[in-house]
Amino acid sequence: MGIITEIRLKIGDFYDKNKYYIIAAGILILMVFNINTFLKNLNFTLEPKITKTPSVSVLDETYTFPEKIRKEGEKKIFDFVKLANEGKYDEAVNMLSKENREHEFVNRLEAIGYIKELFPHKKAVDVQAYSKAGDNYVYQVKIFEDFLKSGLTDERYEFKDEKISVTETKEGLALNIRGYLYDEKIKGLYEDNNVKIELLNKKVKFTSETYKIRVTNRTKNKLVLYDFENSKTPPITITYGDGTQDQRKINQRTSIMVDELKTEEYELTFPKLYDGENTGNILEFSSVRFYDNYQPIEANTLRIEKNQQVIDSEHKLNEYSIKIKVEK
Repeated sequence: MGIITEIRLKIGDFYDKNKYYIIAAGILILMVFNINTFLKNLNFTLEPKITKTPSVSVLDETYTFPEKIRKEGEKKIFDFVKLANEGKYDEAVNMLSKENREHEFVNRLEAIGYIKELFPHKKAVDVQAYSKAGDNYVYQVKIFEDFLKSGLTDERYEFKDEKISVTETKEGLALNIRGYLYDEKIKGLYEDNNVKIELLNKKVKFTSETYKIRVTNRTKNKLVLYDFENSKTPPITITYGDGTQDQRKINQRTSIMVDELKTEEYELTFPKLYDGENTGNILEFSSVRFYDNYQPIEANTLRIEKNQQVIDSEHKLNEYSIKIKVEK
């Protein structure tokens, strides 16, 4: 009996003993294949989903959003997601508040680009009331990949967390995206013979506050408020509440220096988690310095602290701190 014949007999014997298992396995594989093919080809229209009680704040379960927000506001979010999922980004931008478009984005194209980044193709979403921030009703919108589009995969269950707020405008309800909440005019002033600092505006986002200031150097020397390149520079800080617990350091990659007899405007950004009305109220410049000659030290300069000491000892003319109360 040849080898080939012997192999055939063994295969036949194995099949006779296990044919029911083999048939069952084949049916199971066929079912999985068909289900996967069906899901890939399914013409599925994504609808936003809401978890928990949609209008009850996650941060405060005793607070429920007003009826108008529950009906009209949530519909606005759903319509926004639908337009973005259909690639109608320009129309989606029209749903944003004027303040959001003008104060958060450089231009309309940047706003379109941001929405396209969130929804480059159809996505699934989960919407839940999150908190009330001023006159804004903030929703947590989780943006997921559409697993029905890609079929059964082993991809991780990940999502983007976008805070979208609903706000009342003269034209009716509108949306804010990229964490933007509102801008407001503020007041605050410090001046002496050397310097004048005015507080002009505050932009509040969900995780930060940005203060716009105008600085006038009244001397014929270099004014240095903050040197980003120098890690030894004392920080600019904002104090929240009564000042005993929450003080935040400036968080930006921009130096603040004003040449002799010049006036400049700057934006100071501080990290913050929005918590009701607890916003910044004391802005402190802990090191206001004047130099007859000041050259910023590059960040990669060795022995930066010693170099700064040399500059201070040879060229620093004056130094003091300033506190400004933030008023509306």
